[in-house]
Amino acid sequence: MANVEGIDVNFKIDTGAPVNILPYHLMKGMKHKVHQTKIKLKTYTGTAITVKGKTDLAVDGQKHEFFIAEDKHLTPILGYRSAKKLEIIKIMPVAIKEYPTVFGGLGYLKEPYKIQIDKEVKPVICPPRNIPVALQQKLKDKLTDMESKGVIKKVHVPTEWVNGLVIVEKEDSKDKRLCLDPRNLNKAVKREHRPLPTIEEITIRLTRAKEFSKLDANSGYWQIPLDNDSQLLTTFNTPQGRYCFTRMPFGITSAQEVLHKRIHEAFKDIEGVETEIGDILVWGKIQRSTMNASEKSSTDVARSI
Repeated sequence: MANVEGIDVNFKIDTGAPVNILPYHLMKGMKHKVHQTKIKLKTYTGTAITVKGKTDLAVDGQKHEFFIAEDKHLTPILGYRSAKKLEIIKIMPVAIKEYPTVFGGLGYLKEPYKIQIDKEVKPVICPPRNIPVALQQKLKDKLTDMESKGVIKKVHVPTEWVNGLVIVEKEDSKDKRLCLDPRNLNKAVKREHRPLPTIEEITIRLTRAKEFSKLDANSGYWQIPLDNDSQLLTTFNTPQGRYCFTRMPFGITSAQEVLHKRIHEAFKDIEGVETEIGDILVWGKIQRSTMNASEKSSTDVARSI
């Protein structure tokens, strides 16, 4: 619960959200002007959020930018930066210093993943897409950055599949995100259909929890290496030539369940830890037990990477 311009609002604290969101109906008593914006927002599942505009609002006496949503049923969201500024969440510098291999750089879950393909589905080769002149240098820089991180590599051999490429503008910065457009490939991908835990299932196990720590897998999908055959399935065209992903790209239909499985397997034997896709929640009845669970989680992850 936080006080927004004199009104108590029950927020969902979302450390994965780069922005704050408030439903429009909660602003009726605030008398603040909503300014138009061209920014488009989506939920983590890809559902579009209808944005009426944005404005600055005082939260517990501090000014924060909010995007105002039309949907009155939408849960108010307080994003990472505001939650950190308000000290609702706190970074654990001691743990970061003690386990640098866990909290630094891009993780690597050792076992390469093989994308299973239905051979009855005919491969598709997408033609190169036109890239606006204004984006060409940014695309080139992004490709260089991703290649230096080992996320993509150049392709010099013929491939049966060539996918499209989508350039997405991040909501919280001027940076661009390069995403594979695997719509055709996904028609051939065989899923594992592993069920994800529901909020209700997790909540029941947290009945007596008092203290919490939350960990996010940094670029979670990219922490899953692909085997050689799977890498070539993700080939995509650019003006600089063909590339493929060496790590799991966002958008593959099996990616969510595979990431959840890998993260769950890494933490399943640790008491006081719940996982959902790339999110890890560490909890305890008292602060010391939460710290112990966090410490064991960090140690186990350090051994697995």
